[in-house]
Formats: sequence, structure tokens, C-alpha cells
Amino acid sequence: MARRGKVGGLWLVVAIAATSGAWAQGGLPGMPSPEQIERRIAEEMEKLPERTVTDEVFEIRYKPVPIDLREVARRAAAAAAGQLPQGVSPEQAAKQLLPMARPYIERAYGEIGTLQVKRPVAYRSKRLEPGEYLLGLILKGDSPIGIRIHGAKLERELRIPFRGARSKQPHPELKLEVEVADKRRGKRYIVAWFLSVRAKAGKFVPKDAK
Repeated sequence: MARRGKVGGLWLVVAIAATSGAWAQGGLPGMPSPEQIERRIAEEMEKLPERTVTDEVFEIRYKPVPIDLREVARRAAAAAAGQLPQGVSPEQAAKQLLPMARPYIERAYGEIGTLQVKRPVAYRSKRLEPGEYLLGLILKGDSPIGIRIHGAKLERELRIPFRGARSKQPHPELKLEVEVADKRRGKRYIVAWFLSVRAKAGKFVPKDAK
């Protein structure tokens, strides 16, 4: 659905370079262990700045995570080229790294922030009461395909697919917005910008709207 784009920061460089020569078994010689990858991804997620989007119904606090995972892995491997085994190219290292890192990336991206609901809203037959929920991305392969809303207030998490359209402006990192589609009834979407896509999730309808 989306074209590949360049990622602004070498976010996954920690999965190779920051292991400081502590390499694991399996795959290419010198690849980091799953435990090292998981720990470093969590540390780098923590370092990302928090962004806030707010309106009269929602307040979203989230991490602007990079989306083009293949490009991130490739550039991370290139940055660590001096630590790679002789004869191993950054492209080879990245090809090996990404399958190892993907389960931990998916787990980390499944909780990128919070959704504060200020008024009762409904998505289809599901109702969100006022309160704070966890917000994450659903990934398929290397691309987001929707959002997940979960937390103690929900018996089951909400998994809401994206409906995407091409964007003229590329976004290598995730950007979220709230879009009001119907001012009279207050219908709104959560909008995600990533790579060359503008995608909507929703629609949410305030239950006190007339």
C-alpha cells in the first residue's frame, strides 16, 4: 500500500551497534541475541519524544515511531558496519536482523501511547466510557494496518482497521491527528500519517450527541 521512505533517525541501530560486541549464536556470526534486541528496542522506545493531540473528545499521547522497518534495519546495519564480520554487508545483516527483531517491534508498537476519552463515545456497537486507554498499532509485515485500543475498562480490545489514501507528503515517522467528520453529530476519526499514506480509523460517535 505504501512506498518505502527514509527514516529520520537510526532508531534500530541499538539492535546492532549498541550491543558493544556482545554477539549471539545463530544466523550470521555477530548477530545480537533476541534478549538484547528486545531490551534495546524498549530502551529506544523510551527515548522517543511524546507528542500530544487533543480536542474536546480525545486526548492522544503517543510516540512518533519510525515506520519503514526495512530501511531502519538497513541503516542501522550500515552504521555498525565496522562491527560486522568480515565479508558481511549491511544489507545482509539487515536481512537477518529484521525477522529476529520483528516480534519485539510488533509488541512495542502495540502500545505506543494512551487515548484519553473525555466523553462517552461509540465505535460501531462498542462503547468507550470516559477514561484512559492504551493505544497501539496493528502491523502486518512492515506496515500499520490499524489501531488497537485496550485497557482495564474494556473486556476485549478494539481492533480498528485503517482506510488509507495516498499522501503527497511522506511521513517516515508516525503522526496522529483527530479529524471531525460531522460537526453536528461530532463524528470523528483518528488519522494516521505514515510513509506516503494518510489513513483513518473510526468513526467514533459521542453518545451524548443529538
